[in-house]
Amino acid sequence: MRLLLERVTVDVQGESEQVAVTLQWAGGFRSAHNVIRPVGRYTQLSTYPVLLSRIDALREVGLSFAQIAVALNRDGFAPPKRTQRFTGGMVTRLLSHRGLHGSRSRSMVEASVLQGHEYGLTDLARWLSMPCATLYKGQR
Repeated sequence: MRLLLERVTVDVQGESEQVAVTLQWAGGFRSAHNVIRPVGRYTQLSTYPVLLSRIDALREVGLSFAQIAVALNRDGFAPPKRTQRFTGGMVTRLLSHRGLHGSRSRSMVEASVLQGHEYGLTDLARWLSMPCATLYKGQR
């Protein structure tokens, strides 16, 4: 290859996954290629704003996180960190980092389900300033 290539130029587009590679071949021919490099964070993806908009649109029509993941994969979105496909858990974590959550259980939506002195597990954990998992393990 060293005899065929005179120069390789690599240009990373900011911190994104997009990389432009230019090959200067012996004899003067030049070829340009776009490649995808792995990145560590969603915010580094060049498609991040579009990804968030798509997730929001899918949530509005009532899809579950697993269904949203299937739709994202079908639409050609790819997650960071050398991962090939979205999963429902990945969508959950991505929304959680944005301060958003899935649909709430009936006890959290309908005031008549819980009495005035009763709390849902998540609300109780928040009120006690302790992890929900700690409360969940303690209730067994």
